[in-house]
Amino acid sequence: MGFVIAAIITALLTALVVGSIALRTAGPPRSLPLIALVSALPLHAASLYLLRLPLHGVLKEQLSPDVLFWVSGLYAPLLEEPAKWLVLFLPFIARRLTPQNAIGVALAVGLGFGLGEIGTLTVRTLVNAPETTHLPFYIYTGFLVERLLVCFLHGAMIALVALRLAQGRPVWPAMLLGLVLHYLVNLPIALMQIEAFGIDRDVWLGLAMPWLIVMTLGLAVYLAAQVQRTSGRALLGEATCGACAKPFERSLLAFNVGPWKLQRCPHCGRWQLV
Repeated sequence: MGFVIAAIITALLTALVVGSIALRTAGPPRSLPLIALVSALPLHAASLYLLRLPLHGVLKEQLSPDVLFWVSGLYAPLLEEPAKWLVLFLPFIARRLTPQNAIGVALAVGLGFGLGEIGTLTVRTLVNAPETTHLPFYIYTGFLVERLLVCFLHGAMIALVALRLAQGRPVWPAMLLGLVLHYLVNLPIALMQIEAFGIDRDVWLGLAMPWLIVMTLGLAVYLAAQVQRTSGRALLGEATCGACAKPFERSLLAFNVGPWKLQRCPHCGRWQLV
């Protein structure tokens, strides 16, 4: 049961961290990102069981193993990204998207999709590899960190789609960009399986997490700039210094302490949890 406990902790912490970012970024009314989140919850399971697994069953009969390997690397971007777009195009949500709330709503959609993915992965691991699930829950810290980053990335990869939709601009360039980003996020795992460039599988596996972190930070910086430009708000919101009572923006580069950040006030220099 250790893995189940770890999955529950992962889902709760991810909902707290990414959810707070989504709500702050979207602004009022809070009901819109919450509805977007709930709408996205079943979509990972739907894309997996209704599309991905049946498609793979057909293609493995038609393609050679080498070709199938590279084609299967396209499953996630080509099936998961459109599933998230569907939520943005729901009439109730699409009509209420504005340049000010679009990125926050996209992050909420990604969070809902990612939480559903945590549930799906947990069930499939219990069914297909039960021998790996009985370790103490703290052994699965890597799973927690990876899922936290992925839940943010799921929203970040559709953020530009939501923004362009809210602005009434063509969305296909943003959709194409999201597909490419999703493929790049998964690329080290694919390269690991074939030991690309003669690099050992363990080395590729060790590179996967730093690569995920780099992708997350890069998209976070980009989204922070977009939020600042479209709404004048900081991506992580503002905090008020407990010493000098002056407001300052929460920084992406501050030290994380659970759901809080340890950050130095730029006005008086005091360190505090915000």
